[in-house]
Amino acid sequence: MAEQVTEEELRMLKSFRELGLTPKADTKEDLERWIHSQCIKEEEADSRPHSKEDQDRPRPRTLALSRTPQISVFSGNPQGDKQTTFDLWKFEVRCLMEYSVYDEPVILEAIRRSLKGEAARIAMRLGISATVKELLTKLESVFRNVQAGERLLAAFYGAKQESAEDVTQWSCRLEDLLAKAQDLGRVRPMEVDEMLRVMFYTGLRQELKDRTGHKFDTIQKFDELRSAIRQIEQDSSCQASKVKPISKAAQQAPNDVDELRAQVLQLATELESVKQKKGSLQTMVTIRTLPTIKTS
Repeated sequence: MAEQVTEEELRMLKSFRELGLTPKADTKEDLERWIHSQCIKEEEADSRPHSKEDQDRPRPRTLALSRTPQISVFSGNPQGDKQTTFDLWKFEVRCLMEYSVYDEPVILEAIRRSLKGEAARIAMRLGISATVKELLTKLESVFRNVQAGERLLAAFYGAKQESAEDVTQWSCRLEDLLAKAQDLGRVRPMEVDEMLRVMFYTGLRQELKDRTGHKFDTIQKFDELRSAIRQIEQDSSCQASKVKPISKAAQQAPNDVDELRAQVLQLATELESVKQKKGSLQTMVTIRTLPTIKTS
């Protein structure tokens, strides 16, 4: 009994008929050879040079759908609130480019979305066909730090910890100064750690430097030295908070003594004044009681 043809097989036969193909399928081997020959024909057709009309015909651009990564907003306005600096913004872009997770059109779209204000207008003037490299080059010419490397190094060597800075803030400010000089090629990577270690300790406030000299002599890595000095700073802050504050009564005691002394002096002055008035009154009474001398 012949097997019944399924609907799926009927649809396949119909598709072959619409394509004008007549597969050779007397046996399984014949069908495999026919399929293989069709694949070879397709490859040969793709490898043949196209006509001039085919070459001139615009091909549709395809872009793989992907979630656009988010980059910090950059406008180029240094006075803006919570403004991302250009070097930080550029670092985020370089990270996206380095790991090749996203295609260039996706990165370009993320860059354009992150630009605001004058930076966005600069990108607009480059046009829609600008590449990521062209856009970065243009933005660098406008917003990159142009301070001379010698001045940056002078600022680095002359930096000191400010009174309102803790160890963390001081060390980060110092690192930022040296990183800018390094970007300009003024510092070799192998020199960075030792330069930071020496200048970090040298620029500390004197009272903190006096307590951490032994750490500087024994620790040869900048990050380790920073951690050790941060610990000493934290311990000092905890000890200072445990010291009992002077009571309000004790603070007022000297003032009370001064006030009491002033009152005593005032009473003595008033008493002396009373005595003087009393003496004057007695003198007047004595004069009035003296007998009158009659003259002949």
